[in-house]
Amino acid sequence: MFLTIHSAAGAVIGNSVQNPILAFILGFASHFVLDRIPHIDPNLDISTKKSFQFTKPVILMGAIALIDTTLVILLAFVLIKKFHLEPINTISGMFGSILPDYLMGLSVLLKNKYLSAFDRFHRFCHFDEKKILVPWYAGSAIQIILLVSSVYLLLS
Repeated sequence: MFLTIHSAAGAVIGNSVQNPILAFILGFASHFVLDRIPHIDPNLDISTKKSFQFTKPVILMGAIALIDTTLVILLAFVLIKKFHLEPINTISGMFGSILPDYLMGLSVLLKNKYLSAFDRFHRFCHFDEKKILVPWYAGSAIQIILLVSSVYLLLS
């Protein structure tokens, strides 16, 4: 699932609780709940490589992450400024909700045993596209619905 969807849900959580630490923890936990929902991700299984190399999938993953992160920052800025959300709690919820994907990326890059253990847990919690085939349009529609629902909850 794209970071933008996770961060929108994290913003809802952060705006709903009065404690930034709790917002971070609940945002972090929400990541795994959202990952269980059928969706589609770019097929970039690069974690099986023994050593890091700048291959096409790695470069593509980096480009997608950069674009997605830019959208997350813009989303945070717009939500906080335009709709006067509490910045610390909102950002805490958003940061917690996207952190698992960054930890997964670090696991691929660093090959650290603790991050690798987290990566295995994250993949275990993730929706299994190999077992349940979701067409790209259905997976994309699910993510759009989640994004629109999150923004609606923030504004209501």
